Amino acid sequence: MERQLVLTTSRWRSGLRKVVEICEQQYGFMPRKSTTDAIFALRILMEKYGQRELHCVFVDLEKAYDRVPREELWYCMRKSGVAEKYVRVVQDMYERSRTVVRCAVGQTEEFKVEVGLHQGSALSPFLFAIVMDQLSEEVRQESPWTMMFADDIVICSESREQVEENLERWRFALERRGMKVSRSKTEYMCVNEREGSGTVRLQGEEVKKVQEFKYLGSTFQSNGECGKEVKKRVQAGWNGWRKVSGVLCDRKISARIKGKVYRTVVRPAMLYGLETVSLRKRQESELEVAELKMLRFSLEVTRLDRIRNEYIRGTAHVGRLGDKVREARLRWFGHVQRRESEYIGRRMLDMELPGRRQRGRPKRRYMDGINEDMKLVGASVEDAEDRDRRKNAELHPKNTTPTVKHGGGNIMLWGCFSAKGPGRLIRVKERMNGAMYREILSKNLLPSARALKMKRGWVFQHDNDPKHTARATKEWLRKKHFKVLEWPSQSPDLNPIENLWRELKIRVAQRQPQNITALEEICMEEWAKLPATDAASLLSAEDGPNRIFVFIFTGTRSASLLIGGGDHRPHLPPSLPPFGGLRPSRAEVVAHLDYTSG
Repeated sequence: MERQLVLTTSRWRSGLRKVVEICEQQYGFMPRKSTTDAIFALRILMEKYGQRELHCVFVDLEKAYDRVPREELWYCMRKSGVAEKYVRVVQDMYERSRTVVRCAVGQTEEFKVEVGLHQGSALSPFLFAIVMDQLSEEVRQESPWTMMFADDIVICSESREQVEENLERWRFALERRGMKVSRSKTEYMCVNEREGSGTVRLQGEEVKKVQEFKYLGSTFQSNGECGKEVKKRVQAGWNGWRKVSGVLCDRKISARIKGKVYRTVVRPAMLYGLETVSLRKRQESELEVAELKMLRFSLEVTRLDRIRNEYIRGTAHVGRLGDKVREARLRWFGHVQRRESEYIGRRMLDMELPGRRQRGRPKRRYMDGINEDMKLVGASVEDAEDRDRRKNAELHPKNTTPTVKHGGGNIMLWGCFSAKGPGRLIRVKERMNGAMYREILSKNLLPSARALKMKRGWVFQHDNDPKHTARATKEWLRKKHFKVLEWPSQSPDLNPIENLWRELKIRVAQRQPQNITALEEICMEEWAKLPATDAASLLSAEDGPNRIFVFIFTGTRSASLLIGGGDHRPHLPPSLPPFGGLRPSRAEVVAHLDYTSG
C-alpha cells in the first residue's frame, strides 16, 4: 500500500507542476534549484557588500509541516490555479486520516489528524511550497533579498530598521494564516558591522544576534570570511570517516577499495558548498592535511614511516583535495554561466553597487579564485559557455550528424589517415564482417603506420560499428597491443573525417565518374593526391600526430558516406601498486594523479 501511495503521489506532483508556477524565491524541492543556488546567492551578496553593512534575519517556522491548516491548503491550491479535480483528489487522500503513537509499553488508540501535511509523501513538499507561495505573496521581495528553502527563510536589507520592519510583516502574514515563527530559532546577523548597530526586535522581543549562522548546511560569518566553514567541512569529513572506519581500517580490504569508499562517503562531505567560496592556500592546506591524516589512518601509515604524501594518494587512488575543490568551483562557475540571464547566480555576479569602495586592500573575491583556476588549467570564460553536449548525451539526435550509409551504384572503401597524411585506401568487394575487418587491419594498419612514420605509442581509433566493438575484435586488438581510443559514431567530434571526406567528395565530383570501375580508380587517384597538410590542418598539434583514424566509406558516384572515429583526449590514471610493490623513492614519479581522475 505504501509503495502504491508513493507512485500515485509522484504522478500527482508531476501534474501539479505543469499548472502551478512557484515564485523564484523558493529553492526547496524545485526543479533546477538546490541548496547550492541559495548558498551561492547569499555568499556573493555578502561579498558585494564587503565594505558596507548588510543585515540578515534567518527565520525558522515552528513545526511548519504539522501546522498547515487543511482549509488553508485547499484555499491556496485553488488560488494557485489548481484544477478542482486535483483539489478533490488531495482532499480524498487526507480525509479521515488517523494515526497512533507508539511507545515502549505499546501504542495508543487511533485518533484523527485534522491539521498538517503527510510526512514522507512525495507530494507534501510541493503542497507546502504552494502554501508558502500564497502566504508570502504580499511580503516577499525579489531574490536575494528574500529567499526560502521550504520553511527556512532569509530576509536581507541594507538597514536594521528595514529588516526589522520586513520581519514583522512576515510574522503577521504567516501567523494570521495558522503558521508560527519560532522565536528561539530565528536569528539576526549583521555583516561588516562598523559600530553597535543595535538588535532586531520581534513583537518587542529581542531576536538573538549571532556572529555566524549555519544556513542550509553552510556556515556564514559576519565578517564575510570562510575560515569557520573550512573547519566545519573538516569536522564533517571526520564524522563521515568515523562512520565507515570499520571498512577503512580493515586490513583485509585493499587500498583501492578503501580509496573508493573514501571518495564516495568522506570526500563529498568535505566538498559540500566549497564550490561557492574562494579559498586561500592556507585553507586548502588545512583541508588536505585532514585528508592525508584520514588516508594514513586507513592505510596504517604514520609520519615515522617517512612515506611521501604523493605515494599515499597514489596507493589509494585519491587525488589532491585542493584540485577537487578547484574542479568543483570551475564546474559550478560553468553551470552559472550557461544559465539564462535571469538566473539568480548570473544576476549576483553582474551586480554592481553604486559609489566608490573605501581605501585599503580589497578582500579576496569569488572571481579572483575563478580567474586563478582558469589560468591554471588554461581555460577562459568563453569555454564555460561553449558546451554543446552534456555528459552521456552524445547519441542524442541533436548531437549527431546525419549521414547516408548506403546508396545505389556504390563501392565500399577502407582507409586510414593521421596528421602526417593519408594512409592506405582499399576497396572491400564482399560483405564486411568481423573476420574480414580483422584481416584488413592485420594487412593494412601496421604498414600504414610505418609508411606514415608514426611514433611509438601511437593511438588507433575507429567508430562503434558492431564489427569494431565485437568481443573477438577487441580481443584481437588487445593481443596485437594496439592502443584503442573509442568514441561514439556520427558525433560532431568526427569533424576531421567529415572535412577530409568533403575534400575527397569535391575532387571525385569534379572528375564525374561514369561507372563503378571509374569511381574506384578516381577515388584511389584523388586519395593519393591529398596533401599531408590537409590532414594535419584537421588535427590539433598536441594530439594529432600520434593518432590514426580508421573509417569505412561507401562511395557512390557522388561519393557520399562516412563512418569514423572522433577527436578526444582521455587522461587515464596510472596503475599503481600497493606499498609492497614500489619503493617510496620512486613514488613521486609513479603516483602522480591528475585531479580529474580521483
